[in-house]
Amino acid sequence: ALPYPCRRITENAMKKKLENFWYHYKIQTLIILAFAVIITVSAVQMAGRTDYDLYAMYAGPGNINISEDGGKTVYSSLCDAIKQVSGERDLEISVQCLTYVPKELAEEYVKKDLYYNAYENEKTHDAYATMIANGKCTLLLLTPELYAEAKEAGALEPLENILGHAPEGAYDEYSFVFSSTAFAKYFSGLDKLPDDILIAFRSEVNPSSLIGRNDGKAYAYQKEIFKKIVTFGEG
Repeated sequence: ALPYPCRRITENAMKKKLENFWYHYKIQTLIILAFAVIITVSAVQMAGRTDYDLYAMYAGPGNINISEDGGKTVYSSLCDAIKQVSGERDLEISVQCLTYVPKELAEEYVKKDLYYNAYENEKTHDAYATMIANGKCTLLLLTPELYAEAKEAGALEPLENILGHAPEGAYDEYSFVFSSTAFAKYFSGLDKLPDDILIAFRSEVNPSSLIGRNDGKAYAYQKEIFKKIVTFGEG
């Protein structure tokens, strides 16, 4: 009969030790557990992360991820066209798609009693402002309204710095009207974008912050792709 009381005594002693440890080292233990969780989550995110070669953004009317006629989406058409122009079929491209209704179009929607959610539109605008500020997306396809905001903020790279000269036929010193470029005219599906969308390039923020090519060459690499797009068909 002796083993059982001894076992209870041992279990009680162990329980008291654990309670005493928890009482004195609770905060330290929680900190260690928190770090363990952070490290685990970070490892999972790193393992599942896709490194992209080009970060782009479309901010304007319509959803380029949806095909109205059941065919190829504008998103797919744009990515395929960029891959062809870059000469790299395995190019990894990330396109942030923000459906934003410009003020003039929003007023037209309201007059015609068409669906328009001002609150959601403002949230999209806030997301756009954040993305422009962090500078990760370099290739920009924007409505004139949003483009003007980026330009005023000094967030755009002059075309002369990219092309080596002031180009003819540009919208201004920072952009082209996308629909007027040979690139947009040549590749099918790109004509579905609004005619007034402008294509521009984000000025450099911090090359090392661009995931995927953090060796300082990311910005130059993406700038070269932009150059191939806007000069497509020349020569």
